[in-house]
This record gives sequence, structure tokens and C-alpha cells, in this order.
Amino acid sequence: MVFIATDRLELRPFEEGHITERYVGWLNDPEVCRYNGHHYFPYTKSGAYRYLESTSSDKSIIVLAVHLKETKEHIGNVSIGDIDLLNRSAALNILLGDKNQWGQGYAYEAFAALLEHSFSELNLNRVSCGTLDTNIGMQKVAQKLGMQKEGTKRSAIYKNGSYHSTIEYSIIKEEYMTMKADTQSL
Repeated sequence: MVFIATDRLELRPFEEGHITERYVGWLNDPEVCRYNGHHYFPYTKSGAYRYLESTSSDKSIIVLAVHLKETKEHIGNVSIGDIDLLNRSAALNILLGDKNQWGQGYAYEAFAALLEHSFSELNLNRVSCGTLDTNIGMQKVAQKLGMQKEGTKRSAIYKNGSYHSTIEYSIIKEEYMTMKADTQSL
């Protein structure tokens, strides 16, 4: 089942069928996980099933598998997490596990689709994302999406043998709608 479709991607609900050796391998790959909160402890299929079970009934997170539209290949996951319907806010996350697909613009395309869903379907007012200060690619994605840099959490994450600061970005619905209108008028 396709939940959200873009020009090149299909975002589908994350399900048991996505939990393969390949998927578990992404979460155990130090290169894939160099900018995220994985690879501190070994990841297993049973851990993936527990994660799926915990998120599938949790209304504060939407986890979607990213598939290439043309080949149907699963290349990663995205999520809208920390959904707070009272304050109308959430945070976006991504894991592109298939290294052959890096640098193709898929992170931007998937996040753009999640922003649209967040503002138009979930009626959120604020969407954020954060990344390590060394993750220049994600910083460029956030900026291209119109997100504003909110600040830096100094030495917030211990990763790869040293402490790293995280950079926080966000966009407000009004900013998003203005940007969208400006783009459509071109």
C-alpha cells in the first residue's frame, strides 16, 4: 500500500516485510549510521520487530518505508515523530540505508512529501529536524526545504569517538505555505 507518492518515490507503511537481513544490516553499518542514533548497540531482527510493534499503534509517530517508484526497492525509512497534536508540532527523521542511492536527492524528495503531509493532513503548525554538525548533506536538505536554523546544541551527541553538536532546524506552516505559493507561481 502506497501512503504517499512523489515523482520518484513511494512512501509505504513500515511493516514486517521490510524487516530483512538487508534492513538490519543498514542499522549495523557504521557508515550508514554515522549521523544518527543507531550503531551504539547491535541491531537485530527481533529488535526491529519490537520497534515495529511499538510504533504501529503509537499516534505520536508515523514510520514509512521509502521505495523507489520504478523498481519498488526499499531504500530507507522516514518518519514524522514526536507528533504533538496539542501544540501542533513534530520532527522529521530519515535513514537512507541503501548507499547506492545516496546523493540522488531522495532525502529532499521524501522530506518534502512529509512536510506537505504534516501541514496539509495533520494540520501541524511547526515541523523540525536536527542533525549532527558534521552532516552537511542534511543541513543542505533542511535549508532547501525552507527550514530555518534555530540553534545549536553544543556537544549534544557522542558519536564516532567524539562529541558533536547538533543543529536544529524548523519551518512554520505559514512560511511553508508562502514558499509553496511562490514556487507554484513560477
